[in-house]
Amino acid sequence: MNGPSHAVFSREEFDRRRKRVKDLQARDGRVLATASVVLGVALLFAIDWAEPRMQRTPLLLLAAGSFLAYLAIFGVWLLRMRIRLRDARLVCPHCGIELDAPAEQFADAEGTCDSCGERVIE
Repeated sequence: MNGPSHAVFSREEFDRRRKRVKDLQARDGRVLATASVVLGVALLFAIDWAEPRMQRTPLLLLAAGSFLAYLAIFGVWLLRMRIRLRDARLVCPHCGIELDAPAEQFADAEGTCDSCGERVIE
């Protein structure tokens, strides 16, 4: 969580940052979903190809290792995505609370933080 800065957002800055968060969510979500499906299917084809060519124990080690690598790759991507979203999110300039979806909507409508009641938008 970012610390309070005591500088309220202009309407343009608020809308620009809000749009940036939505764009990041949409783009990163599509990339993550597409990559996970493509790599998952590739992993299945690779194991299907290797099955008649390998003995059972090495095949199980290959499958388990590949699956763990798959989980590690997507765990890192998901963590990276969450950090980017956290850094882009709107934060109340007075109390420092992150304006999640309901708080962001309240600030958009009322111009104030729903937690501390201070002005968020000029």
